[in-house]
Amino acid sequence: NLRLFETVFQTAADAIMVTDADGAIKSVNPAFTVITGYSAQEAIGGTPRILNSGRHDERFYANLWQNLRKSGRWSGELWQRRKDGEVYPVWENIAAVRSADGRIVEYVAFFNDIAARKRAEQEIFYRANYDPLTGLPNRNLLRERLEQALKQARRYDRKVALMFADLDRFKQVNDMLGHSWGDRLLCQAASRLGACVREADTVARQGGDEFVVVLPNIAEEHDAWVVAEKIITCLADPFDLGGDSVRIGASIGISLYPTHGENSEDLVRHADLAMYQAKLAGRNTYRVYEPAMSDELTRQLRLETDLRFALERDELAVHFQPILELASGRLVGAEALLRWRHPQRGMVPPSEFVQLAEEKGLIREIGAWVLERACQTLERWHGLGLDIPLAINLSSAQSLRGFSADALRALFERYQLQPRQLIFEVSEAILLAEGSQTRQWLDEIQELGVRLNLDDFGTGYSSLSCLKQFAISRVKIDLSFVRDMVVNAEDRVWVEAILALTRILGIAVVAEGVETREQFELLRELGCDCAQGFYFSPPVTDEEFIALTQRLGALPG
Repeated sequence: NLRLFETVFQTAADAIMVTDADGAIKSVNPAFTVITGYSAQEAIGGTPRILNSGRHDERFYANLWQNLRKSGRWSGELWQRRKDGEVYPVWENIAAVRSADGRIVEYVAFFNDIAARKRAEQEIFYRANYDPLTGLPNRNLLRERLEQALKQARRYDRKVALMFADLDRFKQVNDMLGHSWGDRLLCQAASRLGACVREADTVARQGGDEFVVVLPNIAEEHDAWVVAEKIITCLADPFDLGGDSVRIGASIGISLYPTHGENSEDLVRHADLAMYQAKLAGRNTYRVYEPAMSDELTRQLRLETDLRFALERDELAVHFQPILELASGRLVGAEALLRWRHPQRGMVPPSEFVQLAEEKGLIREIGAWVLERACQTLERWHGLGLDIPLAINLSSAQSLRGFSADALRALFERYQLQPRQLIFEVSEAILLAEGSQTRQWLDEIQELGVRLNLDDFGTGYSSLSCLKQFAISRVKIDLSFVRDMVVNAEDRVWVEAILALTRILGIAVVAEGVETREQFELLRELGCDCAQGFYFSPPVTDEEFIALTQRLGALPG
């Protein structure tokens, strides 16, 4: 038996340490030296305190010795320190050895290094609970944190806010700059989100470009509004992606416990609905859940289904609104505007379905169809002797994929058109959000001869930057300035400032949304070049437009 014990003692993979009743080390095995770094000569005569990591307090060791003396055994996880100073975890079993009369005469401790096992456990836990890209909690940990927050809120009669934040225009950035840059953008956005909340709050990545924020233990619902506004402001600042300054934004939906739900499932669903409404409201804003939003979602789902079949059913149409020179009243161009003749709802305004088409990946197909129709129309007008340019609105998703310079060149050849007959209208958000690839695309199409208009001028933060960076043919004053310029001095000052600036730069101006004679006369008096709006004509069909041009004297007959 002694030989057997000695064999086990010498060959065991676990460290074995034997002490006397007072804790003085009497013997250690080779595995002890391998694990701790202390040789037998260094350890024998000392005490187990040489392995003390400093991570456990006196109470921990007092309880350990109390259990040992009482039951004769102790087992558990603890931290030790190697000879070289490295702290590591072990699983240790200690047994008391008693004499024939029941006195404790020795202690035998067995322990093994569990650092590798703990690292594996931590890795498994991390992968199960954290997003590998951003390092944020994932859906699993989010669910756990939300349940904890709700449990505390029920106990102490507090409120909990849940926010769904979806990044605006992320898909366009990801598609055009590439997934690696899209990943960097997500990481930067995650970092900014974390800086907007308290340490006790949770920011999680739901998936894709969706993030969820849990605000536990808030005193008032207004506290959630403040955080939402802070997040929107923070994410609206430009992101630096390899030298490209990219602007996105966030649409946020908010639900609150107990106002909007008693459980996590209801709160998540309602925050998601509110986020969707924030996107419909124009993005870069937040909405708080209301019961009516559930009905609106059903309506939007039906609309999406119908939109997917609209092209097949020939329900889409292009209407044309004339653009007139104010000084002479001469027809100088037109804008192509998309319309949807819904079989049950009648004419659906673009504000209800264009953004939906972008979000659902339908805009490229629809945009290609609009461009084809526009070229067909220009060919027909040219055959009738009408030689005016036609402007088309672009979304960012169209600009780099569907409307390449090669695709445009092929269309011009097919319909025997001159590139100068086509004008693309883009907003500053598109120009500044997409970076160097947009610059390359613009250079290619302008080299081809296609002109560029800057739409909704004055409504963003970087209109002047666009004029400086890009070769703009015309700017279009947004209708929000034109609408009240006759009665609102501030709007009039804005219009005058835009006209003065563009005059210095030699850029022509088109005023949008002219609806009254007073607006028309004031714009003409201020020296605005061109205008469009219901005062002259609403958007009309191709046949109606031809008749209109004859009345205006743009066509013979």
